[in-house]
Amino acid sequence: PYNDTFTAELGGTDLEVVLITSTFEYEVIAPLNFAFGTQHEIIAVNSAFGVGDITNSTYDGVTPLLRASTPIESGAPVNIVFSVQDLGDSIYDSAVFLDNFFWSSDPECSEGAGFAPEITPILPGVGGILSYTNLDGTHTTVDVPADAISDTIYLVFQKFISPTNPLNGPSVIQTPDSGSLQYANRAFNLKAILAAYKAYLPLVVNNSTPGMAAATTSAPLNITTSDGDVTLLHPMQITLEYSDEDIADISDEASLRLYQWNGSAWIDAVTTCAGGTAADYTSDTAANYVQLPVCTFGEFMMAGN
Repeated sequence: PYNDTFTAELGGTDLEVVLITSTFEYEVIAPLNFAFGTQHEIIAVNSAFGVGDITNSTYDGVTPLLRASTPIESGAPVNIVFSVQDLGDSIYDSAVFLDNFFWSSDPECSEGAGFAPEITPILPGVGGILSYTNLDGTHTTVDVPADAISDTIYLVFQKFISPTNPLNGPSVIQTPDSGSLQYANRAFNLKAILAAYKAYLPLVVNNSTPGMAAATTSAPLNITTSDGDVTLLHPMQITLEYSDEDIADISDEASLRLYQWNGSAWIDAVTTCAGGTAADYTSDTAANYVQLPVCTFGEFMMAGN
């Protein structure tokens, strides 16, 4: 069991630490917490490092950068309570580093935590490149040309551990052959939003009085504005680098394709562009990358046979 947990509660705090008598372990009950994992579990870590009589501490490890999100009401004050709970050893051996607050007009916003998304502004007439660095040092890049959009957008790349929709079954359109697809360790959601605001920390105005707000800021953003669908006027180019470990279950490396979930089936992402075919792929099995034009947003995953 992990002995340190973290919560972010919206609208106040209703946190309770209870002892589970059957296991003699403590559990955090926090119904207002929105920083939970994929199974609605409290985010927990098990850290070990010396504190002693020193002013600096060396951590023995860190998580990847994470982001917790929750819908909020436009025009109303937002009160968030952050807490770290030590449940096992009464030693202050964990910390949470807060980097920024991000507001956006996003009709798909939901509660929960995961890998922090990569967010890049893309300007009309200029274009831009979003680059996400995977844990193994490889990159996934999205190149939006200057003439692809008519309004400024914020391109949001959200990494997934695995696809959120089933990989094989009657709903899957399989290419380039009829063999069963094998996931190749690249899954993500890519979307475009039209309004966003970020406030970097620290914003500390009070750090000593319990019960008082530690930081305040305001977002000049009307989050009730509907973005609608962002239409690409020209294709963007997606490049997926991968390691040999990523394709350990792939028999034919040349079969690697990027698939997009169209709402009911996985389709080859290159076909989201009019007339797109497998010939539009650029694949290099020696350099370990796949590149293709894509003309829509949504959930994607890389797979092969």
